[in-house]
Amino acid sequence: MKKLLVIGILLSALLIFGCQQVTEESLEQQIEEEIGGDMEITAPTAAPDDWCQTGAEWKWSGDTEGQQVNAEWHIEGLISSGEFAGLCHVVYSTSTSEGPSTIDYYFNEDGSEGYFEMNVNGETFTQEWHR
Repeated sequence: MKKLLVIGILLSALLIFGCQQVTEESLEQQIEEEIGGDMEITAPTAAPDDWCQTGAEWKWSGDTEGQQVNAEWHIEGLISSGEFAGLCHVVYSTSTSEGPSTIDYYFNEDGSEGYFEMNVNGETFTQEWHR
């Protein structure tokens, strides 16, 4: 449950950043105020219309329910073919006392729909979402 809370908060941050042009500092401050902990955002210089900046990343560390959590988002870029063609691919990884986990997110420019995919015990689970 704790992982899902952190995932939800960070997904919200990603959608905010991916769908709006805001500065790294203002987003860092907003997230730190809302959920606590330390937030670091790194984004390469990109054109204003580059909504899926390959190489951009977010790192967060903090304490949630007495447990230290480290999380990182890394934008892999737009998918050019296959099931997720045209969607932005982001890899989310987290490390808690319960162990590490990784989730792949794929979403459209306005964040209104997408997928997340995770591997659990060798089995891949994919979930679609729509707003």
